[in-house]
Amino acid sequence: MSTNPSSKHNINSREEAVYKLLEERNQAEKNFETLKALQLSANGNIDPDTDILAEMIKVSFEKECLKREVAELSDRVIPLEKSCRQLEIDNERLSFKLSEALAEIEERETQLGLSERQNVWFTEMKNRHSADSTPPSLLLSELASFGSPKKLSSMLETCNELAWAEEVKKLQCESENLRSQLTVLGEKYNALVLKHIQYKTKRKFQIEEVRERLQACECQVETLQTQLSIQRQRLRAEELFRKQIEADYRRLQEERRSISSR
Repeated sequence: MSTNPSSKHNINSREEAVYKLLEERNQAEKNFETLKALQLSANGNIDPDTDILAEMIKVSFEKECLKREVAELSDRVIPLEKSCRQLEIDNERLSFKLSEALAEIEERETQLGLSERQNVWFTEMKNRHSADSTPPSLLLSELASFGSPKKLSSMLETCNELAWAEEVKKLQCESENLRSQLTVLGEKYNALVLKHIQYKTKRKFQIEEVRERLQACECQVETLQTQLSIQRQRLRAEELFRKQIEADYRRLQEERRSISSR
């Protein structure tokens, strides 16, 4: 006797729910015992921090419940993500197979169209001669009307040539259409290429202009650095000259004081 898979799934889910409820009950009992142990002091009096401890235990219990819910949701999300990725892969495979099937159908339809055009006359002749209502005398008269087998063969060849001519004409029309489309696409491509070349030339000119400006700025910086170096050398020379003058002035002052002291 076979068991329904949905009933099995329901039984498993109920067992898991009962197991979780038992775990929560055990955790609540542990928290209650902890609260009782912390609630009474050594002399049997109520601890004044009982409310705070109870609130802490309640918050920790809720925190554990939330952690468990988050873990359960994570466990559910991971298979869903895998299923989504597998569905995307399957969709890609199906689209590829559908495109192949469509291409094969189009090819077979083309082949069937050619074979049908080639065998139209043969099918009509076969249907006519295989009809039960046609008397043998009429069949003989029709065969006699065609004349010799050589004439019949030439008529078959003529029909085949007409079918081929019609097919060639159709293919020529399709070829002309494709050529016109190719010409339009070629013109668009040439326009895009020309636009790209113009854009590239413009950007190249702008780059060259910026490069020239950069070189001019570099030359200007070098000139300014040279001028700064010359200015620093002049300042050093002027500083040395000033120090020399101050030294001479102090020496003259000392000589004057020595002369006046005599």
